[in-house]
Amino acid sequence: MWSNLVGCNEGTNTIRVRAISSTSKTNQTQIFIIVDTQRPLAWFSFPTNSGTVSNTTVVATGGASDNGGTGVAGTYVKIDSENFFLVGTSSFSHTFSNLNEGNHSLSVYSKDIAGNISLTNSIAFSVALSQTDTNTNGYREYTNIHYNGDGYDILLQGFHWASTNGNWWNEIANKAEEIRTAGFTMVWLPPLSDCGDNNGYLPREWYNLSSKYGNGTQLSNAITSLKNAELKIIADIVINHRVGTYNWADFSNPAFPDNKAAVCSDDEWGQGTGASDTGEGYNAGRDLDHSNPNVRATIITWMKWLRQIGFDGWRYDYVKGYNPYYNSNYNEATKAYFSVGELWPDITGDYYASGANINYHRQALMNWIDASGGRSTVFDFTTKWQLMLAVERTEYWRLKDPDGKPIGAIGWWPAMSVTFIDNHDTGYSPGGGQHHWPFPQDKREIGYAYILTHPGIPSVYWYDFFDGGSYLKTVITNLIAIRKNQGIHATSPITILKAEATEYVALINSNTIVKLGPGMSFNTNWTLAASGTDWAVWTQ
Repeated sequence: MWSNLVGCNEGTNTIRVRAISSTSKTNQTQIFIIVDTQRPLAWFSFPTNSGTVSNTTVVATGGASDNGGTGVAGTYVKIDSENFFLVGTSSFSHTFSNLNEGNHSLSVYSKDIAGNISLTNSIAFSVALSQTDTNTNGYREYTNIHYNGDGYDILLQGFHWASTNGNWWNEIANKAEEIRTAGFTMVWLPPLSDCGDNNGYLPREWYNLSSKYGNGTQLSNAITSLKNAELKIIADIVINHRVGTYNWADFSNPAFPDNKAAVCSDDEWGQGTGASDTGEGYNAGRDLDHSNPNVRATIITWMKWLRQIGFDGWRYDYVKGYNPYYNSNYNEATKAYFSVGELWPDITGDYYASGANINYHRQALMNWIDASGGRSTVFDFTTKWQLMLAVERTEYWRLKDPDGKPIGAIGWWPAMSVTFIDNHDTGYSPGGGQHHWPFPQDKREIGYAYILTHPGIPSVYWYDFFDGGSYLKTVITNLIAIRKNQGIHATSPITILKAEATEYVALINSNTIVKLGPGMSFNTNWTLAASGTDWAVWTQ
């Protein structure tokens, strides 16, 4: 018996052995050894990433390869949250039936004979059974029943609290191409109608487009510029309450069939004859009775008019003021591309709570989505809360819940969660603004490194992008490019690799790693795509 250590290279190696007898007679033989340490590859041919199909039956096709290796032993596929299953080897075709209309995800990986496993390749697609370009009113109808976009959207909040300078619509028009180039797909505009306050949150005459942001002609030019830049336009809709033209409830342009009946009976005005309010009261305006079919019809007619002039979706203000069921009515009637509700749940008890002790907060967001019939997304205030505490207190363990998922709404329903760092209410504006609950200003780059690499639908605040300095603008632009290049979407798979006091590390989409915090223990040989103070992103 003999043994010898032989070095081998990747691929096929030939090993020869020769024996020589005492009488100098020889004999030799050889064997072939294949060394395979490389991952195979796996991909989809159909459906295409971000594509739309018009049938509830989808035949997914694709393939796998192991160039120079031992060969593909098996390829495995899953849809949505189901388990992976074997579909073939180097090529596959599998039929998925009875799919719901809306967004879906497919994932595939392969394994070679040597036992190497490929990276998981994930795509998103939509089932839309009857999408039409226009209806009789002249605007495009969308049939995604969740009204949550295509999963790859990035929203820009197109204003701040100090945008009421009479020239804002011109500002929007001038920056439309820059917004598109930066990678945004949607722009959320402020309330556009005549109002009883400066910022549009006490709406008065809905059809009067003269406001502190500019006049109707300027707004029309802004809409045209955004449309030319292929951007979706989201209107800030304030329908919980309204103020009268000259008095408490003398509504006009439009009037309701019965103005008194349009006001809830428990409104502080004391003269409303409608039903009791279906949500919390709002003392600065008259609480509208959404249970009144005439009120709903008047709202829908106005919203359809907004669709005609170019709006694609809605940001609903103060949704705690009425039953979320009515939002589903308005979305279904207007066939919007996107809808998001501003539900800001109260933080009760310990502000510094974490883990399961904050589930009540994100459950409030889930309850609102459920009550809307799953027909509107919601702003992820839970993620903002815990991310703020994580960066302020160097407590990055907060970002992982007891089940190993992201701590906010994105850990439970990412497809319906809009993540954000700040908005016109919470953050700063030039000259100060509201700043009711601002993200730490020196940590904003960390915040954007999180939301722009993670599941959910990220929203970027105008002030941070255009007024936060050239460095932060560059950071946000680079992170958006990474998100797009890596195919990260609202429901991208995520594995949290580390969540400790000084270091948070997550693998997203099987091709992107993000690290937050000052900790330095994590290392990888992947390509460093972007980095800053206490954050880094690697790609493969």
